[in-house]
Amino acid sequence: MSKRSPSALSAEYLRDLGYEVDICERFIPGANIRKDLFALFDLVAIRSEANGVLGVQVTSRSNAASRRTKMQESPLLPLWLAGGNRAELHHWKLAGPRGKRAWNVKIEYLP
Repeated sequence: MSKRSPSALSAEYLRDLGYEVDICERFIPGANIRKDLFALFDLVAIRSEANGVLGVQVTSRSNAASRRTKMQESPLLPLWLAGGNRAELHHWKLAGPRGKRAWNVKIEYLP
């Protein structure tokens, strides 16, 4: 079983649903930090059947509460949603018995 990042897992999941996906999180080398789009989203996704743009924050299951709080407290989330866009929090966990473990996603729809 290969080790995959939560962002890669969510990008693949969304592509399987017919979305075009772009990774908008970036690494800033001098500061050794990662920066999200509007400090909210790791991925953005679009498809013809969906209204607006989907912004996705991706994390592990253990960090879901802090990421949810970060999103809910952002003054930009209401602006994003008012523009007809959508926001989701994807949190991933490796589950199952040894030898049959699989990645499992829980999706939360915000606000």
